[in-house]
Amino acid sequence: MIALLLTLVVVGLLNLSVLPVGAQTIHGHPQKAAYASPAEWPFVSSQCHWKANNVLAHTHVELTAPVYSEWIGGTLKVPVQFQLFHTSGKIVKVWSELGWVNFTSITPPNHAYPNIQGDPNGVVVVQGIFTIDPTLGNTSGAGPFGFSPHGWTTVRLAARTQFPDGTGTETHLFISFFSKLNTSIAEQPAPADSHMLLRAQCVPFAAHDANVNGWGAMITEFKDFVPVAPMALGTVLNPQVFQYSYGAIHGLQDATVDRRLDPDLHHGFDGIQVTSPFTFDSYFSGPGAHKFSFIWDKKVGDTPPAGVAPNQQASSLLVVQVAVGEEDGVPLPPPPAFPLPTALEILRARLMAARTSDPFDGTLTFTQAELDLLIASLP
Repeated sequence: MIALLLTLVVVGLLNLSVLPVGAQTIHGHPQKAAYASPAEWPFVSSQCHWKANNVLAHTHVELTAPVYSEWIGGTLKVPVQFQLFHTSGKIVKVWSELGWVNFTSITPPNHAYPNIQGDPNGVVVVQGIFTIDPTLGNTSGAGPFGFSPHGWTTVRLAARTQFPDGTGTETHLFISFFSKLNTSIAEQPAPADSHMLLRAQCVPFAAHDANVNGWGAMITEFKDFVPVAPMALGTVLNPQVFQYSYGAIHGLQDATVDRRLDPDLHHGFDGIQVTSPFTFDSYFSGPGAHKFSFIWDKKVGDTPPAGVAPNQQASSLLVVQVAVGEEDGVPLPPPPAFPLPTALEILRARLMAARTSDPFDGTLTFTQAELDLLIASLP
């Protein structure tokens, strides 16, 4: 599966350190009123996957930030991480309209043009600090190009990956804040009704197609709150996920939609297909830390649309990781151990199976564990 991957992690999986920051109010979220410290900030990952020379490669843009929080002034430093998975190319550019990245694990001559070389058979990971500065950008007040003085606003962090075959991708990660920089003016409307925007965006550059930009921007996004705190077992949250290709040519506009639970794409596992009607269903997932994945996938085979090279594939995959089974930060007790069957129950099950077999050959089959239990039960 080739994908754009966006991951929101309630319990961070990576040790991305951050400068000390006090409590931050979350604007209107139904789950949580404030982040007590950066330890509670969600971890967000956007991945853009693209098949280059028949190899599935993708770029990660990842950070830990107080999404949906109220911004009252100053700048914010958040830890950021970039990954290249099975990538023969390199990250040639990193940018944001409203900030900049300083790498901490490498020392490139130019941090905006780091030339991070990938490994076609492995993973390359680099880390840094992303400084968000509302005074940058233009004066439109419309994120990601400018920072709203009052109201919902969006910040983008992006990376461009260039492959040896001439193709490339841009991986964009959009997160939202509620600006209170100037509350003396009326709250400004959010562009395109994207109030609580959380978006992963993959932009392929298909150098072998007649139109290098023909795939458009493959987008998976939420415009309403996703979970930022553990969900109590048995509860649901149902924000709508939007999936579409913006600016794609005819023949590349439509794609397939899927939902998966707990994918592990780095190890070839696509996850369990989600059949619940709810977006985030703790009853369906059960307790523990889970990944809810939302897939927008497009592939072309041997007979592609006119002007499109054959056997290409791209998709946007947004993954939100949510902890389930904790309430007020206190883990629920573990479920009781499933009782082992008694020796009598084992014998009854095997005899019933033999009774219904046709023909019955007089043989009863037991597992080693069942034999051990039967022997232990003998006087």
